Amino acid sequence: MKRFVYVLCLSSFMIMQANALKECQNDQDKISGCVEKGYDANGNLRAETPYQNGKRHGIEKFYYENGKLRAELPYQSGKAQDISKTYYESGNLESELPYQNDTVHGIAKAYDENGDLMLEIVYKDGAAISGKCANGKKLTSADLHNFTNGDGVSCN
Repeated sequence: MKRFVYVLCLSSFMIMQANALKECQNDQDKISGCVEKGYDANGNLRAETPYQNGKRHGIEKFYYENGKLRAELPYQSGKAQDISKTYYESGNLESELPYQNDTVHGIAKAYDENGDLMLEIVYKDGAAISGKCANGKKLTSADLHNFTNGDGVSCN
């Protein structure tokens, strides 16, 4: 029985290692599958971008200087797909932004540093069409425009 468990564990480890993508060295690697890594001037890992068939495919990750995860953006065949997430340096979730075929589509959410929901904005085909704050305040067209331009929104 011990031998069976040992063989099972060893097999699982070997399969996991075989599925781990190697670091990209050239464009040919991006076709066969690899992870492109970006480093800052101090040698700290700042980004990881997985490739398959020459396109981004998998979860692209960005890191703070201290090595903590800053953002995740899922790709499928070169297009942003599913929910991208950003994180505060503390590790708490900061935002969720849904993508469909490389376009923002669905309900985006923003959280405060304690993890409490601050606001939700509904996107349709890349355009913010409505939104509300956690306190119930509905966002105006001007609020949505400001938010889309990165100017922030006041929920007071």
